[in-house]
Amino acid sequence: MNELFILVLGFAVTTLYWWAFKALPSEVWQFIGSVPERPSANCWSGINLTWYGFCSATAYTTGSDMFILLMGSVGMPLRGSLIAATVILCVCVPLSTLMVRWVEGPRYGFRLGGASFAGSCDAPARLQSLNSMVPAVGFELPIARTWRHCQSHIS
Repeated sequence: MNELFILVLGFAVTTLYWWAFKALPSEVWQFIGSVPERPSANCWSGINLTWYGFCSATAYTTGSDMFILLMGSVGMPLRGSLIAATVILCVCVPLSTLMVRWVEGPRYGFRLGGASFAGSCDAPARLQSLNSMVPAVGFELPIARTWRHCQSHIS
C-alpha cells in the first residue's frame, strides 16, 4: 500500500510538472485575473491574481495536507497535527515574504524556497517547544518515532 501511495503521488506530480513547464511560461498563463479596488482618473487600480500565486497557495495547502496525513499514519491525533501545522505555517509564511525582501527587494511576494528554508531552520525548535507544553496541549508530537520511521523506509 505504501508503494502504491508513492506511485500515485509521483504520477500526479510528474503530470502536473509536465503540464506546468509547457504551459505556464507562455504569456496567456501569467495572470488568472484582476480584482478591482478603486477607480482613478482614467483607469482602475487593482490586485493581479497570478498563476504563480495560485501554485504557491496550492503548494502550502498540499504540503500541510501531506503533513497531517503522514503524522496521522504514525498515530498523531488530528488536533495535534493541525496545531503543529499551524505553528509551523505561522512562522514559515511571514518568513518567506521577508526572504523575498532580503534577497530580491520587492515589497510583496512569497517564495516557497524561503518558506522551506525558514521551516527547516525553525520547525524543530517550534515542535520541541510544543512537546514541552504537553500538559497544556494534551498531546505529544512523535518527533523521534517519526524520524526513526522515516529512516527505516529510506534505508
